[in-house]
Amino acid sequence: MALLSASALAYEILLTRLFSLAHWHHLVSMIISLALLGYGASGSFLSLMQNQLARHFRSLFLGNALLFALGTVLGFELARQLPLNPLALPWDGRQMLYLVAVYTLAAVPFFGAANCIGLALWRYRDRNHQVYAVDLAGAGLGAIGIIGLLHWLYPGAALGLIAGVAALAVLLAAWELRLPRRRQLLLALALLLAAPPLYLAVDWQVPGAPYKDLSRSLSVAGAAQETRVADPLGVISVVRNTQVPLRHAPGLSLSAGVSPPPQRGLFVDGDAAGTITCFDGRTPPAFLAALPSALPYRLLERPDVLVLGAGGGDSVLQALGGDARRITAVTRHAPLAKLLREKYRDFNGGLFLRPQVQLVTTDPRAYAESTSQRFDLIQMNLVGGGGIGGLQSHDEAFDYTLEAFDAYLSRLAPGGMLAITRWVQLPPRESLRLVATARQALAQAGATNPAEHLVLVRTWKTFTLLVSKSPLQGRTVAAVRAFARDLGFDLVWHPGITADEVNRYHRLDEPRFYTGVQAILGPQRDDFIAGYPFHIEPVSDDRPYFHRFSRASTVPELLTLPAGSGFGQIDWGYGFLIATLLQALLLAVLLIILPLVLAHGHHAGALLRSRTLG
Repeated sequence: MALLSASALAYEILLTRLFSLAHWHHLVSMIISLALLGYGASGSFLSLMQNQLARHFRSLFLGNALLFALGTVLGFELARQLPLNPLALPWDGRQMLYLVAVYTLAAVPFFGAANCIGLALWRYRDRNHQVYAVDLAGAGLGAIGIIGLLHWLYPGAALGLIAGVAALAVLLAAWELRLPRRRQLLLALALLLAAPPLYLAVDWQVPGAPYKDLSRSLSVAGAAQETRVADPLGVISVVRNTQVPLRHAPGLSLSAGVSPPPQRGLFVDGDAAGTITCFDGRTPPAFLAALPSALPYRLLERPDVLVLGAGGGDSVLQALGGDARRITAVTRHAPLAKLLREKYRDFNGGLFLRPQVQLVTTDPRAYAESTSQRFDLIQMNLVGGGGIGGLQSHDEAFDYTLEAFDAYLSRLAPGGMLAITRWVQLPPRESLRLVATARQALAQAGATNPAEHLVLVRTWKTFTLLVSKSPLQGRTVAAVRAFARDLGFDLVWHPGITADEVNRYHRLDEPRFYTGVQAILGPQRDDFIAGYPFHIEPVSDDRPYFHRFSRASTVPELLTLPAGSGFGQIDWGYGFLIATLLQALLLAVLLIILPLVLAHGHHAGALLRSRTLG
């Protein structure tokens, strides 16, 4: 019982990692519900089998233990083979069927484990306290153990280990239930013979679906995965390409005349997480000075910089090229920090071994809140590939809440700045929400006119928002104008900006960014935010869904736009949650409620017939 409970809880936690690797992390939200589906279906099954339990207890227990042991591996492997693509859910009706199939296959092992627990509680009901104690102790050890194992094992290998522990539980149960010695030997032999073909049939690497960033990167001629590292927070992969060089510089000025040097693609759980850029250890690559995120280094002299989200180190290189006095970079992933310091030390020029660079492994926001140090610049640059199809809508983003902005502003030295670079969206969404958040945070910090503390610059792909602790003066504003002019970036906002300064280079039919920011900083901001077609109000720690923009009232209108152009502006992450809920309800009715209703009707009919005959 202890081994089975430990394996079941470890499997439940591991599924969050496996689904994140194989598909989007959005499938993680259904793990608890599918576990409960398996346990609920088990309850109905045992209720219907009451008359058979005493006669077939041993066979039922061993059969369900085997179902769990084999179902963990085979169920996930079969689910992984299905062509599920959450991005296609809005227009491909087959995706709903694939989702139901994935859900059911992943729930089968929980059905087997729950049957074993229920059978033990029924068979040893006079010792239920002992069964519960062993069950809970095993579950606790499994939950803790799997987190520890993921520091050393890839999720696929951990899945194999869980199946092995469950198989051991089957053999122990056969011995404790006094299965005849010959049958015990046959059972052990069968498990041993099944292990090699099962091992060969399963891809323990758990390759991602074709639509994942890593899969698409590896499909390019000459691409190869040169590094793969296990981490409980995500499997880290590094890709190089000898034929089609990677050139990652989102928002690079079209007049820059420079391009990135050799780079390595960085991925976490198959999702883009930035690049590792080649550095000779002397002169940082020139292209970094032609990105919009380089703006604060035109305004600050030898700043003390905090980089929140180090990625592969491009932001640190940029700070180094901006003559930063000291750089503190924060990353969540300890294995990534080790890679950057050791394996890629020569490739990145020993960037993270330099005396003025400190690499900290912790949550970026937690570090900003806990440190007593003050910084001239807090930099939050792009480290990923951006959201696709609104699937980020129900992700918690605690780095962009109002409380986070309060923490960042409190860690700025006098005259210090917060710089955030994000993706351009049309119609504007992220940029306006960040401006609204910064305005409110500045007002709460005592700024009398927040509009004098903000700068927003836009490129063809990205934008950079500067939030200054102090009002921006004429010389600083002149430097902002010069930066935008030299690199062909569009000004959106700075103190004293006029309408003829905006929308000059990457022209839109209307200066949407400028008019939106102007409205948010004006006296009618509340009416503008309330009436905007998308949610752009600041988010809080209580509801940290920064990427949730769709309003239910505007979805019908977006669906009617020509050529399906409105589909990409809808937060399909919520649609995916609704689809998951509907199929969970359907399966719960079919596997839990309906069998009990039918059994009750059959029992009532039999009782009525017996009374009639009597």
